[in-house]
Amino acid sequence: PKPTATPPTVPTEPPTEPPEKEREEPESEAAAPKAVCFTEEAIVWKDESFFYVMPVSIKDGVFTYSRVIRFPIPMLGQSLDEVFGIFTDGCELVFSFTSVHEIPAELYKMPVYGGPMRRLTFTREVSETEPATSVTDQVFFTSEERYGPVQTDVMTRFGTDRRMVAQNCHTPAVSPDGTLVFCEGEVAPMAVLEAGEEFGIESLNTSIGIQGYDFEWRPDGEAVAYQDEGDYVSFAFGETDQPEQLYAASALAFRPGGGWAALVVENDLLVVMLDEFGLITGEPIRVTTPYPDSLEGAKPEWWSPERLSPNLDPMEATLQSLEPAATEAASPVCPNYEGFSVVDCLVSAGQNASF
Repeated sequence: PKPTATPPTVPTEPPTEPPEKEREEPESEAAAPKAVCFTEEAIVWKDESFFYVMPVSIKDGVFTYSRVIRFPIPMLGQSLDEVFGIFTDGCELVFSFTSVHEIPAELYKMPVYGGPMRRLTFTREVSETEPATSVTDQVFFTSEERYGPVQTDVMTRFGTDRRMVAQNCHTPAVSPDGTLVFCEGEVAPMAVLEAGEEFGIESLNTSIGIQGYDFEWRPDGEAVAYQDEGDYVSFAFGETDQPEQLYAASALAFRPGGGWAALVVENDLLVVMLDEFGLITGEPIRVTTPYPDSLEGAKPEWWSPERLSPNLDPMEATLQSLEPAATEAASPVCPNYEGFSVVDCLVSAGQNASF
């Protein structure tokens, strides 16, 4: 397809590094900068030095795209983690970055078309990577001490109210409504976490056939796709005990409004139309980009102002049927009643728990 849309205005001068003081102080909500936000749908990806934004349009079932806009990460250092998040309002990106002054990776954010970076985490002995944003503007991410365990943490988009979600679990994926989280566990290949007020573990399970990584929720909330030996497969909640093979791809991004997905296949970006079951219908559209090398290892995100209303009923039915996975050491049982903190139970026990 030929480019048919005019991309948004982009600053002609590269953004400059903000003063050290600005980057070292936590941000308050009142001080949040007014950024140039997405006004149309976009597929975004990154490499260690640049972000790439491709405005797209879907009208009457026809997909078109504009030229790819590239802008640099404006600090000295590197961003080796391809995983990043886009906040629901389409104004800011959140990603992991290692500056020349810091050895562990920290989380930063900046406007979607480039600009000053704002540091969100300030833990010099802990590496924060793999951020995932929710519709409630929370950021879930992997947190790992240099010589300690890995865990999933959560905080606001301003870097405040940070809490642990679960120990021995990493690479979180948030449901379309922001109420449930998948992460990759060490005890079990999949952990289902309740992202409620206490952020306690709902269950750890190995019996439903999910043994993979790179989880991606389908926008309707009724299935999850994940990597299994180089292929994406789909597990439909409450319908089948066997995952269904979908696509041979290294990365997958569903369109939040449904009906489409972006795939990375051998450093090519493909856009595909999906049927109601999440299967490809029609011929894939190969996107031409002047930066093909940037897609090596890329994990694209698809931002859209349109979002499906997710149905989590099948997921809840699946949760009710699960049995906690057995562990070598007995898991503590955490009471589940008002006023009791499941997180405190987990921390005091020093291991995963179920309730």
